[in-house]
Formats: sequence, C-alpha cells, structure tokens
Amino acid sequence: MSSSKYFIIVAAFFVALATGCSGSARGATESAAATIESTDEFTERAVDLGPRDQMPGAKLYAAHCASCHSGGIAKAPHLTFLEMLSPQSILTTMNDGIMRGQSEALSSTERRHIAEYITQTPADSAGAALAYAPACASDVALDADSPIVAAGWGYDTRRFSDASQAGLSAGNAANLELKWAYVYPGALRARSNPSVGFGSIFVGSQDGSVYALDLETGCAHWRMQASAEVRTGVVLVPQSDGAPPLAVFGDILARLYAVYALTGE
Repeated sequence: MSSSKYFIIVAAFFVALATGCSGSARGATESAAATIESTDEFTERAVDLGPRDQMPGAKLYAAHCASCHSGGIAKAPHLTFLEMLSPQSILTTMNDGIMRGQSEALSSTERRHIAEYITQTPADSAGAALAYAPACASDVALDADSPIVAAGWGYDTRRFSDASQAGLSAGNAANLELKWAYVYPGALRARSNPSVGFGSIFVGSQDGSVYALDLETGCAHWRMQASAEVRTGVVLVPQSDGAPPLAVFGDILARLYAVYALTGE
C-alpha cells in the first residue's frame, strides 16, 4: 500500500474525530451555561478526582502558584493553558525545568498534588510505564528521497486529498485493511494532523511527544518531547542545497520548533 493511502486512512480517522467532537460541542452548547469558566467544562477526564477545591493540591497551588499563573506575571502561562498539559509535563517542569527553583521547597508529594490539581489527572497512573512505540531496528531508516504528501494542515487548509494523491477510488476503498495501530500513551485526545513523507508518519500528541512512525511497521524512528501538547500539523520541509529535511510544528504554549526530520534533533 502506498504512503498516500496511509495518509487517507489517518485523515479519515481525524475526520471521524472532528465529527464526533462537533456533536459533543453542540450538545454542550445546548445544555451548558453561555460562559465557559474553565477547561474542566469541555475536557474529558479519565478519572473523577472529586471537587477540585477539595483536592490536596488546591491550597498548595493557591499558596505557591496562583500569584503568577492567575495573571500576576504576563509571561507566566495562565492556569487555563496549564490545565491542558499532562501531569508528566507539569512534574518535569517543576523537577528539572524552568520552575525548578520555585519548587525546591516543595516535597515530591506536594509537587504531585499540584500537578494533579492543575491537570485533573492522577499523576501516578498517568505516568506509569508509558508504552511508547518501540524504536525501529538499525536497518530501518528514514528515506530523505521519499516524497512528501503535500496534503492536510500546513499544506492545504481544506484538508482535502484528491484521488491522485490518495491512490484510492470508490471501487477499491472497501478493500483497505488495518496495517498497524498506535495508542498515544497518557492521552485522552488527538488533535495533531499526521503528515506523511520520508517513508514515515509525523504526528504530535497530547503529552507533547512528536513521533516519526514508520509507514510499514509503526515503529518509532524517533520521538522528541515538546514543552506542551502539540496540536498542530507537522509541516515537512524537503532537503535543499545540501541542507537536511526539517519537521516544523508548534505547541499550545506558543513555542515553534524546527527539528531535523531524519533524526528528531
């Protein structure tokens, strides 16, 4: 099956997601108040952690975080944005990232409580044994000369693939079979439109991981970690004048990334 056919399968999956989301949004609009107070009102949660103001992290957040992340400092992401991160991302930021200094006085348990309060997700269960795609064998490599399928977000905002790109028709679409599937670890939603090129599928995920997954087997050529959820499409830039090909994307904290498409660096 050609790479463009894979693209159509993945694109159809995202069309189905968008359709389902639209129906949910209409239902929420009809039943909910006109003003959305928090992402809690439209974000699906895997576990009900009870009333938010009674969580162990509520007082900790108010004492150590709210003064900056409730609008007190312009460059500090607001709680509304932090709510859309994974607990792993919050903990990484506090343990080893930009918030390490501000978190030094907090115990590991207190940090976990804050991460759970912000994201409304159990940090222990969400971060346990994440089953990322296995790495590709050393003899399975990306191909810089394999063509890029110039369709989808970043290429054509209609999100349309014509018959020549798809390699499909109404007559043979029924013969499609599942080649492989991948479940994003620690995720409840998928909002990054996959791009196909160099013999791989490039896609972002809720926990900030960006993948280059092999078209044939689904193994990971590489995985890199952005600072927050990647919900954009990944735009592939071919090699030119000796410069290696790139993969370009953004995260929900308004950070723009350009990485080497063949290595993820």
